[in-house]
Amino acid sequence: MGLGKTREQFQNSFFSEGMRVDVKYCDSGEECQITQTVKTSDNVPSTPVAEPELSGQVGKIDLVGLIDPLTCVLWIVDQHTRWGETTPLTSLKDQVTCEVSLSIFSKTGKC
Repeated sequence: MGLGKTREQFQNSFFSEGMRVDVKYCDSGEECQITQTVKTSDNVPSTPVAEPELSGQVGKIDLVGLIDPLTCVLWIVDQHTRWGETTPLTSLKDQVTCEVSLSIFSKTGKC
């Protein structure tokens, strides 16, 4: 919790003269080393995502649901135009999802 919060917790429950000096923070004991969180920094530089030049080059697909007990929604968005298509699915089987995806792509002519 840190020294300040530890002292505050003790002050809410106990009182003694010189308690501020008696309550110390220790992070070198075995219990502290086991329970404390390890802080790491990720120094990997982020790179921007390249925008597609033409419609239909890059798309995003997601399954959203369950909306009703038997319905999910297949959601496809073209990254260039941000045009979205949604279709309800009554089954999450691979064949059904693939057929619906192909029907959406065939409507746009980007198959």
